Amino acid sequence: MAVSKDVIIALPIGLAKKENARAAMESFVIFMVFNYFIQGILTLAGADFGVDFSKNADPGTGLAMIANIKTPDTGIVGAVIIATFL
Repeated sequence: MAVSKDVIIALPIGLAKKENARAAMESFVIFMVFNYFIQGILTLAGADFGVDFSKNADPGTGLAMIANIKTPDTGIVGAVIIATFL
């Protein structure tokens, strides 16, 4: 999952006209809050969305651990979406 974290930091730096560091930090914080929020939703209502959240975050399960937060494995797509909607 290192690629998506790199995109979260690098994309805002490239897109920002000024205050690159602020854009990178803001993007990272939003990405982490988004993952924490999704973890909370899936912990309470994962079965309603068809997600077995009791599984470990292993390859092939569709789950990933990002900074010790279990979340759906969105890969690079999730990172780009969060980084561009800043």
